Amino acid sequence: MVSSGEARGGQLSPQTTREQLLNPTPYDGKQVYRNTKQANLLFAQELHRRCAKAGSPVSAVAVHPGAVATNLFARQLERAGRDRLASVSKVVTTVLLPSAAAGAQSTLRALDDSTPSGAFVAPAGFAQLRGPPELVDVYASAMDPATAARLWDLTEQVLGEPLPV
Repeated sequence: MVSSGEARGGQLSPQTTREQLLNPTPYDGKQVYRNTKQANLLFAQELHRRCAKAGSPVSAVAVHPGAVATNLFARQLERAGRDRLASVSKVVTTVLLPSAAAGAQSTLRALDDSTPSGAFVAPAGFAQLRGPPELVDVYASAMDPATAARLWDLTEQVLGEPLPV
């Protein structure tokens, strides 16, 4: 599951409601992004626990690709009507950030058979923004088994059926 350093700022808890998860009010795009990245990390941890308990061979690994040179920032600036800044962003992003191929290295490491279930893979460099992938500690925001179990339950409610393990 793909997470992000932004997962550190997620605000999911054992008390999170279905409404808060699916339709937060007021809507704050940045907080929703943080929550979804926290949710991905929590979900990977919960899937790992449930698969281990069931004796399943499924491996659940979370990944943080780091900061990657894509057009994401430029598109956000363009949508905000900041075309000049978007143009500058395209150049700066290409110069300062690793390529998308470099960002994919964490995902490829997660797929390696030597990466254990329950692991979290992220770049080894400064602030986990770049560098070779390594196994890192799961962020404190995603360590609570009660929050992970709540997210699992909410997912099953939304789907209308139990998740197979």
